[in-house]
Formats: sequence, C-alpha cells, structure tokens
Amino acid sequence: MSTKICLCCGETFQPHHKVPNQTYCSLPECQKERRQSWDRKKQKSDPDYRDNKSRVQQTWTESNPDYWRKYRKSNSGPGGQTVTSSRKTALISPPPVKMDDLDWLKNIPAGIYRIRPVCTESSQVKGGSWVVEITPVCVSCPCQDDDCQDRT
Repeated sequence: MSTKICLCCGETFQPHHKVPNQTYCSLPECQKERRQSWDRKKQKSDPDYRDNKSRVQQTWTESNPDYWRKYRKSNSGPGGQTVTSSRKTALISPPPVKMDDLDWLKNIPAGIYRIRPVCTESSQVKGGSWVVEITPVCVSCPCQDDDCQDRT
C-alpha cells in the first residue's frame, strides 16, 4: 500500500489496511482535527444534526450555570490574568474571554449617539466586522441630522 500525506500535519503516513481512503494520520492532534472537520461539515449540511447539537448544548448550559466562573477561577494566574495554553491548538483558538467583564460600559453616559462607519470599501476588515466612530449627538443642535448641509 502506498504512503499518503496527512491533511493536518503534512507528514507522510501509511494508511490502515482497512481504511484505504484515509486522509489523516493516527496522531491524536490529527484525529482531533479530523473529527472537528467532520463536525463542521455535518453542521453545515444537516439541519437535524445542527438542531440536536444546539438543544444538547442548551441543556448542558442550563445544568452548569457556573461553569465559566469556575473555569476562570481555576485557570487564573498572578494578578487574575487567564493562563493561556502552550498547546499547538492555542494558536488556532481565541483566548478565553471574561463574559462579565463589561465594567467599562458603566462609564458611558446615557444619551443619543451617532454611529458612523469609518472604513471605506477599499479597506475591508476581516470577519464581517465594522470599524465605526461613535459620537454623542447634541439634541439642541440644529446639525444633529446627517442631512445637514451646513456642517464642515
């Protein structure tokens, strides 16, 4: 049987004799990537699978409401900083996020604000994100309307 190149690590491997179409080697990281790839494809193509996974996730979340609080507490280092993993997958996954760390929002005064996109079509942002400018709107000012021609 011929050797093949693993889709994950790029190393050559000898496929198992019972799996002639094998595309990933037997390393645990590569097998994990194979399963994740299958799961992503299955979620895109099978609405029943996607719905079932969503319901299972919701049930787990309801039965483990303090999971993230406990996780952050057990994975925090000096100064409360989250300890990041040194595994290869840590380069792919985003760092852990504190879901309740929104104290900076408390300092924004209530009021009316204008949100204006500042990116041009030529300078696109990855991931469908917008870069915007948020400015307070003076209610008594006659130029609060975007159609005002007198603004400079």
